[in-house]
Amino acid sequence: MKRFLDLSKINESVAREGFHVIPNFFPNFSLAHVLKQRVRREASLGCIFNPDMKRKQIFFKDLSFHKEVLISEIMHRLSNVLPKREARDFVFLLSERNCKDQKKHADYNISEIQRKVEDDGVCGGYPMGCILALEDNTYFNVWKGSINFDTSKHYAHERLCLKAGDLLLFRADLIHSGAAFVEDNLRVHCFLDRKGIERDEDYTCFMDMYQNLEEIKG
Repeated sequence: MKRFLDLSKINESVAREGFHVIPNFFPNFSLAHVLKQRVRREASLGCIFNPDMKRKQIFFKDLSFHKEVLISEIMHRLSNVLPKREARDFVFLLSERNCKDQKKHADYNISEIQRKVEDDGVCGGYPMGCILALEDNTYFNVWKGSINFDTSKHYAHERLCLKAGDLLLFRADLIHSGAAFVEDNLRVHCFLDRKGIERDEDYTCFMDMYQNLEEIKG
């Protein structure tokens, strides 16, 4: 990976679509299978919202293995791309075999995020999230351009397919959902907060009631 990426291209993509994929951001994880087994055995593993309870997460702070190496290396690489952001709240996300799609949602109160935010020169200063794929065929549902949500517009669904090592950056008000998986899938999620700024309390804004969001296509 190049040490520095084109931040203007990232900003443009996030401002237009609400997300940006950086291919080959992180080396392929040969330990993905081992990590899945270890994550599955952790007592603190908990389910997150999903109709079939096959989607689970565990915070890195609760782990006793690999966390220092993973966090330090991920943060180092992120700091080269987004130097004014700080990565926080790392979690492993494990979707088990035949896991269904999540409900459409945003990771922020969409009515609150539209208030003026201080532009730090990185993605307009908006709260950000990211997904780091640890395996090929890591799927993620997005509704392109659904930031600054407008009920008068139609938003099309797209199922992204990430390869191992790809990084997905997205604005916290982008409408998205964890995708269905035929096989187990393990990935990393964290938030990218502006340095020195405390993020508001985590909030999931469900969007199932809106008819202008295209239904998830298989």
